[in-house]
Amino acid sequence: MIKYLIFIISIGLGQEFLLDQNFGTVIIDDDTYNKPFLGGFNKPKIQWIDWDGDQDDDLFLLDEDGCIKYFENKLVEISEFELISTNFFELSNISWFFIGDFDDDNEYEIITQDPSNIDQMLYYDIVDSSVIEIATVYDIMMNPVESDGVMNPTFVDIDNDEDLDFFTGNVVGTVTYYENIGFNNGTPQFEFMTNFWEEIY
Repeated sequence: MIKYLIFIISIGLGQEFLLDQNFGTVIIDDDTYNKPFLGGFNKPKIQWIDWDGDQDDDLFLLDEDGCIKYFENKLVEISEFELISTNFFELSNISWFFIGDFDDDNEYEIITQDPSNIDQMLYYDIVDSSVIEIATVYDIMMNPVESDGVMNPTFVDIDNDEDLDFFTGNVVGTVTYYENIGFNNGTPQFEFMTNFWEEIY
C-alpha cells in the first residue's frame, strides 16, 4: 500500500518515469524466452510500416499511456521485434494516430488526435524521427475535421486518386467519410461527403 501511495504522490509532484527496457531472459527446458516481463497491452492501436526501409513491416503501437512505441522487425528466418522506443515521436495524451505519405514526397507524415481538443486532429511533418507540428486539419469550409474522441479513425485511398481519404466511426454506429481534395496552407484538406457512408449502421 505504501509503495502505491508513493507512486501517486510522485505523479502529483510531476515526477517523470522511464520504462527500463532490460526485461531479462528466462530459460525453461532449453527454451529461451526473451523479455518475458515486457507485459501486455490494454487497448492497443497499431500500424505496420516499413519504417527502416529493409523490406519488412515494423510495428508502431499506441496504448492507454498515450505514447507511441516503436518495435523494429528484426526479420531473419522469422519476425522478431525489438522495442526501440516507448515514446518514439515524443507525443503524449493521444488515443489514435496514423502515419502515411500525405504530401506524396516519399517520406512519412503523421496525423494524430489533438491532445487539447480530442475531437480534432493535428498534422505533423516527420524529420529524422522527430515531429514538427504544422497545423490543425480543416475541411473546405475551414471547419476542423472532426472524429469523436472515442473512435479510432483511419486513412485510405478509397477513390483511387492517389491521396489518403479519411474515415471515422460515429457513436450511433455509422461511418463518416471525408474526401481528400489536396493541400491548403501546408496541410491536407478534406471535403465532408457523408456521415452515413455505404449505409453502414
